Amino acid sequence: MGNNLAERLKNIRLSKSEKRIVNQLTRNLYKTAFLAGPELAELCEVAPSSITRLAQKLGYSGFPELKKELEHLYRKTATPYEMFESFLSHVNKDSVPQVSIAQDIQNLVNMQKCLNIDVLNTIVSRLNRARIIYLAAIGSSEICVELLDSFLSALQKQSVKLIGYGISKKIELVDIIPSDVMVAFSFQRILKEVRDTAIYAKAKRATTIAITDSEFSPLAMVCDLTLVVPVIGTTFGLSHAASVAMVNLIANCLAALNPDKNLKILEKTKEQWNKLPIFALPIEKGDSHV
Repeated sequence: MGNNLAERLKNIRLSKSEKRIVNQLTRNLYKTAFLAGPELAELCEVAPSSITRLAQKLGYSGFPELKKELEHLYRKTATPYEMFESFLSHVNKDSVPQVSIAQDIQNLVNMQKCLNIDVLNTIVSRLNRARIIYLAAIGSSEICVELLDSFLSALQKQSVKLIGYGISKKIELVDIIPSDVMVAFSFQRILKEVRDTAIYAKAKRATTIAITDSEFSPLAMVCDLTLVVPVIGTTFGLSHAASVAMVNLIANCLAALNPDKNLKILEKTKEQWNKLPIFALPIEKGDSHV
């Protein structure tokens, strides 16, 4: 059994009621991490002894040890949600730019805090050796797929984009083998199709990688490896500042594995682009097109 809660949850079979308790514990850490045992039991609508038994089943000495880890996870990955509730209730147009930028910075800081370098290195190594890298996302997360696909193309890595609704069926039409890698992006309320795409790839023994906002998300729980990326927004939707930064990080680490080779690739690409008459030149005074 693994040392952290996410690993423990992956390696143990829970009853339906136990899964409901775990979901309640991990879904809103800002509420649950600092509750006493009786309060937590009341929130989960179970007896306090049920929380204790679950903690012991997960390999903890008791509830206090589990509570300690929940507090650690909260401090590592979460920005207090109540701050944003307060902001939304007092929002005005002048405060939006500053608060939005501050939140993006906080997301980046939280991403850095919870980044597991060993996991990142393993992921980059798997991507480097992969026959084909499949990239899956739906909706706004497709931004990450498009960006990572462009980086992989520049590094001469073969990748396949699986985007839009219907990807859980599209993936059944491709020939996935164990030497392939699936990178799946989904955040907050995890889309079932993205999760099912990862499950299908894992069943084919391909390496599956989740890039999501919680190591307890349904996507993280079915994948081999997970990178946690906070996507908390302020007034509208998700913020992809940190998720885009994570894609940049992966691409940079991948390029750094073979610096001489990749420098030559990029140099050749630059030469090819410079030969194409597609770039705008500085406007000269008296230019007839001005």
